[in-house]
Order: sequence, then C-alpha cells, then structure tokens
Amino acid sequence: MITTIPSLSAVLAAAGDLPAQGGYFSLFKWIVMALMVIAWLAICQWVDKDCMRLHLRRFTWNGVIVGSGALGVLLWLVIPWFFIGLLAFAITAFGAGYTYVYLRNPLVSPNSRVLTGEHMARLFSRRSREPESVPESIHLLRPGAGTRGSDLEIPPLASEDPLYEGYVTGQEVLLTAIERRAERLTLLPAGQAIALQYTTDGVTSEPQQLERRVGELVIAYVKQSAGLDVADRRRPQEGMLKVQEPSRRLTITVKTSGSRAGESLVVLIENLAERLTLETLGMTERQQEALKEFRRSEGGVLITGAAAAAGSTTSFYHMLRAHDAFMTNIQTLEQQPEADLENITQHHYEANDSDESVSFARAMQSIVRRGPDVVGVSLCKDKETAQLIAQSALEHTKYYVQMAGKDTFTLLARWAALVGDLKLAMAPLRLIFAQTLVRKICPECREAYRPDPELLRKLNLPADRIERLYRPPSKPLVDEKGNPVVCPKCQGTGYCGRTGIYETLVIDDELRRLVVSNAPASEIKQYCRSQKMLYLQEEALRKVMAGETSINEVLRVFRESK
Repeated sequence: MITTIPSLSAVLAAAGDLPAQGGYFSLFKWIVMALMVIAWLAICQWVDKDCMRLHLRRFTWNGVIVGSGALGVLLWLVIPWFFIGLLAFAITAFGAGYTYVYLRNPLVSPNSRVLTGEHMARLFSRRSREPESVPESIHLLRPGAGTRGSDLEIPPLASEDPLYEGYVTGQEVLLTAIERRAERLTLLPAGQAIALQYTTDGVTSEPQQLERRVGELVIAYVKQSAGLDVADRRRPQEGMLKVQEPSRRLTITVKTSGSRAGESLVVLIENLAERLTLETLGMTERQQEALKEFRRSEGGVLITGAAAAAGSTTSFYHMLRAHDAFMTNIQTLEQQPEADLENITQHHYEANDSDESVSFARAMQSIVRRGPDVVGVSLCKDKETAQLIAQSALEHTKYYVQMAGKDTFTLLARWAALVGDLKLAMAPLRLIFAQTLVRKICPECREAYRPDPELLRKLNLPADRIERLYRPPSKPLVDEKGNPVVCPKCQGTGYCGRTGIYETLVIDDELRRLVVSNAPASEIKQYCRSQKMLYLQEEALRKVMAGETSINEVLRVFRESK
C-alpha cells in the first residue's frame, strides 16, 4: 500500500478550520455560567431560610433545589450547544425554585408573597425599597445578647418578611396579655387551629382560636425574638425577653415544647414594678411575728406547703430572702428552681437513673457538710433526707422545707410519717404554714352591699358586727353619658391581684407531747384551737370582712381545692 503524504499547503488549509489560539476558552460563557450558578446558590440559601421560618419540609426542599441545580449544571456541561445547555439549566434549576414559590405563597400573608405582580412592583419601586412595618406596640429586648453583655434590641419586621404576619399578631397577643395583667399566656395546638389562653390572677380565660398557620407564625416570631432555634420544633427550649419602657418594666420567660400534635408555647410575664415582698404576701401581724421569731431562733425546721399552684414556692423564696444574705450562709436544694435568688447558693438536683449513688439525700448531705446557717429544701419526699434535716436542725441550722399539703395538720402528719421517728420529727419543728391564694377585689370599681344575715351565720361570721361587704360590680359600669365603660384597673374582671391566705401552726412543748404520745387527731386539733389557731377558711373570711376579697371568691377557691 502506498501512503500519500499530505502537502504542506493541505495541512495549513486544514489548520485554518481550527479555532485560533485561546479559541477553546470563552470568557463570556464562563461569566454567564458563574452568574447563573451564583443565582442558583442564592435561591438555595433563600429556600433553606424560608422553609425554616415557615416550618416547611426543610430537608426535602433543600434536596429538591440542590439536586435540580446540580442536574442542570451537569446537563449544561454535557450538551455541546452552549445556549441549549443554558436553557436546560434554567428550566431544571429555576423551575424547581419556582415550584417552591408557587406552593409556599398561599401559606403566607399577601405582603410576604414573592414573584407576584405586587412583589415585582415593590422591587422596582423606589418607595417600596424602604422597609415597611407596623408601628411597634411593645419594645422587646433580649437580655445579655448584645455587645459586651448588653441587651439586644429586637427590631420590627418588614412587611416582606415571611414572619411578618406572626410579628403583627404576636405583638397584639403580647399587648393584650400585658393590658390584662396576665401572668401567663399559652398557645397550644388544637386540630386545625391554635388555642390561645390568658391566665390572670390564677384564672384562665376561655380559649380563643387562631388559624393554625397564623398561630405557628406567632410561635416562630416569639422564638426568634427570644433567640431560640426556630427550626427545632420538638426539643423543649427556654429563653428570656424584657420590656423596658417608662410605663412598663417586665421580664418575659418563653418556653416551648413539641409533641405529635404540634409545637406549644408558654409565656410567663412578671411585672417588676409589682414584685411582692414578705410584708405584702398577705400574712397577718401575728403570723409575721411568728416568722420573725423563727428567724431569731437557733436552728429548727419550718414547713411551708400548699396545694398545686397556690403560691407555696413564692412564699418559700420570700422567707429565705428575709434573711441577711450578706451576713448569713444561705443555700438551697431544689429539683426545679423557679427564680434566681441573689446572694443565695442554689443547688439544682437532677435525678439520674444511671447513677443511683447520687440521690437527693446524698446531695443534701453534701450541703450539710459545708456548715450553712440557713437551708431551703424544695419538696422533701424521702425518709433519708427528712431524717438528715431533723438531725441537722438540732445543731443550730435553720431549715425551710417545702411540702405538698392543703392544711397544716396534713403537713404535720406527712412530716412525722416521712421522718418515721415521732420524737426526732417533733424535736426541731417550730412552725408550719399552709396557704392558698384568693383574688383581691378591685378597689376602683368594687361595690358595697349589705350581706344576708343567714349567709353570714352559715359562714360563722358575726352578723351583728358586719354592716357591709364588697363585691365586683353587679351592673355594667357607665360614664356620665350612660355609655358602657371598662374599669381601667381590672379590665372588667372585678379583681386586681392576689393575696395569700395562711393557716399557721405554732409548735410548742405541749403540742410536741401530744404528737409524740400518739394522741387522737381530735385532741390535737382541740388543743390548737385553744391556742387561738384559725383554720384556712377562717383566715380567708377575715379577708372578706376587711374588704380585701369577696365571699364568692373565697367560695370559688375552696370549692376548687376540694
């Protein structure tokens, strides 16, 4: 076979069909590709944040958007025609993004929708580029989240923000809670809605129904403001907010938890301007004097208790605060501390089933070894701890022990049974308080009336000594023109604030002798009555006679406590 060698002219002619030097690299095409990929990455980031805020399927949509974009890039590189590859990338990557927008827009308020006519008009309007927001009703701060530990100001949200509707409704909910003097508000999932309830002075309102979507946006807004993880809807979380204004000084505790039904939110509101003191808890002068006598004593045990949600922890903390925390070594052992006590060492006990050696009694023993002057023990439940307290209280240490019980005799019986040895139980015991809470009648709109003598006799009240009592208004309030008005102090409830009712049992030598000798309960009660002891209901009726509360309120509280 004869091989033909191409001539030089033929080679040069063929070379003329090849790209010139650098012709395989097109700067224009690379710039276009880089811009398109950057736009796709921006969409990925926006979808991720938007899903997190709106509680959509974040990982599913991230996979769809990222996967579609990656497939588009691959098609672009494989297809030999640049502009056809560009079109394939745009359809694949941006088509997935548009699908997300199409499905998410009906879930948000009109101002938060994107790629609509109104949205495009706002984008290209110079006026709309300025952030739009509703006037802020409550000025929220996040404690210690700013620079150098300062409070971080929570700015209002713009109308384009996905949480804007939650911000508007959330501000209304918080403002309503503050105006109602609510100490607690809850948002709970209830089927296709979110149930909103306010608790004021221990009484919970009828639930209001929020649309499920709006309620979830409110929860997300409050969580974001408190610095919580908005995306985590199952794990319990807790955060803090503050309201620091000339007319308001509030601390707000935010707690969330999740379940199969959905995420719930609890907001606890404390008015710093209305903080209680030991003198304003509601104790009588005689009860305050008995408490002062215990503080002056060397060692001993004081037991305080109540039914659930009746203010026992508040009294427990104020009794500890009454000591000079700078001159006295005060420590506590608590399973669930509810407040920080300044200059008091608080020990938090957490039960751990995997470590049986660290029991509540062992933790108590560790505190005793440090030689404290005063110890507060919340909810003492086991025999070993009770015996340790009783023995240590004989050695010049004062103990405030919190227990569950509706009256002083119940608390006495439980303490004696817990220690197991009557002599040891009674030796250091000095004082027992049992309490409940009643609402105080509003001083601005209360109504005086002459009580029925027969009712007074049934309540063992001296009918001949009581000329008038007070109750909430029996008729709607009106102004000078006859128009209905709402009392600005109590918001129409007829009650404003709460006061404590305390039953007091002073332990003396004779009472110790009766208990140690296993005297009948009737004999023990008879002796206590001979020492002018008043039962809890009788203390409550004294508040009625003093005009602090109403008969109906006392009847409500004791009916619910049964």
